[in-house]
Order: sequence, then structure tokens, then C-alpha cells
Amino acid sequence: MPAINDSDLNSLVKLTRGRAFADFNNAIDLYFKKQTIPAVEFLYTNTCDCKTGVWAENLITRQNYSDIIQQPGFTFEYTAGFWDTHYKYGMVNIITGLLNRILKIAGKKGYWFAPFVNITARKS
Repeated sequence: MPAINDSDLNSLVKLTRGRAFADFNNAIDLYFKKQTIPAVEFLYTNTCDCKTGVWAENLITRQNYSDIIQQPGFTFEYTAGFWDTHYKYGMVNIITGLLNRILKIAGKKGYWFAPFVNITARKS
């Protein structure tokens, strides 16, 4: 592989973010051939281990999920997850129980307080 200066290395890191396997290697080849590297679809804040293809996170907006699910004709539901209440320490269970009550009271907006969300797609 050719030598690369720090500035070019930083550019290459940004251009290969979210890529795995052959896509990662292809992006590097295109970079050194001074060719255009196509953008990664749905990148946002995703981070991918280039050797395994495992996503470290996959954060896309609620609207993006809705668009992706509804386009092929599914109905979309986005609901709050829940806090675990089976911790070793009783005080933690009391706090997480209170958080679960807040989720219930908040209704459809409860996902703002939830540790995760449920995304459901149903065929219309």
C-alpha cells in the first residue's frame, strides 16, 4: 500500500466510514486511483468494523424508519421500550420502576425516556 500523509489518512477514514468487506477494500482502491467513491446510503452515525461488518451503532431517525417500512406497503409503529427492574440493588429497581411509570404516562412520546425503542412493521 502506498504511503499516506495524515491529511489524506483523515480523508480516507471519513470516506470509508460505514463500509465493510469488499465495499471497504473497493473504496480504498478507488481513493488511491483518485476516482470518486460513492456515498454510503443511510450512514448518519453508523460505525462499522471493516473486518467483520458488525455495526457498533445504527442510529437513524424515526422518520427514516417510517419511510423505509412504509415504502413497500407495511404499517409502521414506533413505541417505547422499558427499563429493567431486576437489578441486584433495590434502589435501582425503584428508580427504573419510576422511569417505567413515566414511560406509561408519556404515552406515544415515552420513547424520549426509554432505553430503547420497538419498531414494528406489519403488512397492510
